[in-house]
Amino acid sequence: TPNTAYEIASCLVGSEMCIRDSGKWIFWNTKRLHLMRNLLTNGNPVQHRSSGTSLSPLLKSDDICYIYPINHGDEIEIGDIVFCSVQSGDRLYVHLVWNKYTEADYYGVDHEVYIIGNNKSGPASRLNGWCYRYHIYGKLTKAESESSII
Repeated sequence: TPNTAYEIASCLVGSEMCIRDSGKWIFWNTKRLHLMRNLLTNGNPVQHRSSGTSLSPLLKSDDICYIYPINHGDEIEIGDIVFCSVQSGDRLYVHLVWNKYTEADYYGVDHEVYIIGNNKSGPASRLNGWCYRYHIYGKLTKAESESSII
C-alpha cells in the first residue's frame, strides 16, 4: 500500500475514472485528502485535480486547483473556496465559505465559525456543515482547466 506522496501520485496517474470504477476510489480519495491536509498543515502548497460537480460552474471536474496554506493573518471571506475539515464528522472538502460569524465556546472563548457548502441550487442542498478557523488548512488561489485559467 502506498504511503508517500510520490507513491500515491503514481497510483493516481491515468484516468481517475479507472480508480472510481475499480471500487477503490473512496480509499484513494481519502488518502489524497489526508495527504493534502498534512502538506498544508506543514506550510506546503498543494495542487490537485478536482472531481465532481458540487462547485460548478466555479470549479469543474478535472480542473487543476492550486491551494495555499492559511497563515495566521490571512483573511477568510464569504465566497472563498477553502480546503477544510467540516464538522461534525471531520470530513475533508474543497468547498465554499457561505457564511461566517463569531461564537463563544463552552469556556467563553470567541471563535470564528464558518458555514461550508457546495454550489448546488437550493439553500438546503448547499450546506455541508461548519468549521472553526483552525479547521481551514488552505485557500484556493487559482484553478486551471484545459481551455482557460479561472
